Amino acid sequence: MTTPTPVTPGQYRIFAGFAGFLILSGAALSLFGVFFLKTTLASYTWPSPPGQVQAVTSNLYYSESHGSIKTYRDTVADQYAVAAISYTGDRSGATVHLPLKNCWRF
Repeated sequence: MTTPTPVTPGQYRIFAGFAGFLILSGAALSLFGVFFLKTTLASYTWPSPPGQVQAVTSNLYYSESHGSIKTYRDTVADQYAVAAISYTGDRSGATVHLPLKNCWRF
């Protein structure tokens, strides 16, 4: 039976440093998450203004220059009122890129 080799002080320092790094990184990420959770919960109680969606469009583009890519781009136009002032918005949403060779899988 062989005896295990003892841990050297250098190996112990490396292990302790790595463990400390993981603990500090986890604490930093937890604080970061708590900040965003507080922001989310604060905005949860905000009132929703009355409004309506005016139009929703989804455009399809083909691009042969980038390896035959099929791209969808969504746009939403809306109108709402806050404090008796009317606002309109025109927002572009998600863009989805699909290779043309895989389009039949949908």
